[in-house]
Amino acid sequence: MPREAQSSTGGRFVAASSCPRCGSCEVRRLSLIHQSGLASTTDGASPVPDALSRYAAPPGKKPTMQWALLAVIAVGVTAASAVSSSNGTVLLGAVAVLALLFAARAARHNARVYPNLRTLWERSHMCARCGEVFAAADDQS
Repeated sequence: MPREAQSSTGGRFVAASSCPRCGSCEVRRLSLIHQSGLASTTDGASPVPDALSRYAAPPGKKPTMQWALLAVIAVGVTAASAVSSSNGTVLLGAVAVLALLFAARAARHNARVYPNLRTLWERSHMCARCGEVFAAADDQS
């Protein structure tokens, strides 16, 4: 059930979410906190996030392509050095196998876990009074 609260302008409004820890209606979506904390630049450079914006940032995906690229390079170097059959070839083969495993693990995380983390982040709010981060029960704000 939404709580009624007094706004700073004296009017009444209905808050869709209130902090489960302190009961405050002064809550903001993490996505808005993150976006508002990005400093705008006039020289065309990438925006630099402030500390609160970095804290409220969305979850990131695991680096699949970097691991896959390392695996391809390691397999190529291993194949090229297979003629010498030294300990370095075995080590490069192990690096290739590990890189392939990490790439597969990252791809599985990005396909199965990341969508749920992103959805949770999109529903999450932060209390301006106590700093509690929570997922809203009803998502109307």
